[in-house]
Amino acid sequence: MKNFKSNYLFYAAFIILIAVTLIRSYFIEKREFRADYNFEVTNLEITAKKEVTLYSGDKKIAFSLFSLRERNGIKKGDFVVKKSYSPYLYIYRKDSLGEKQLYLKVKGYNTWVFHGFDD
Repeated sequence: MKNFKSNYLFYAAFIILIAVTLIRSYFIEKREFRADYNFEVTNLEITAKKEVTLYSGDKKIAFSLFSLRERNGIKKGDFVVKKSYSPYLYIYRKDSLGEKQLYLKVKGYNTWVFHGFDD
């Protein structure tokens, strides 16, 4: 009987941990989906997995819905734009005349079903 209780508590704790992780993930991604981004990349960091973390001034901006990799070629001075509730993240780069040109369009991951990802 004692073994049954300890197994039950272990499985219950495991299920609660998974549930909390999923709920936290949902709210983080929903907040990012609702967010509006419009900033110039002042610095960037490339992780060991070749993922890119962007900086706007001293503010670190890591995306959970959008996968930005080293191979995307994002550089300092690029502009990141995402409208609120948009499934797309746009990267603009200035050309030789100083005009912003679309450099990269990244579609976010549809981990959770948010309105706007079904286009």
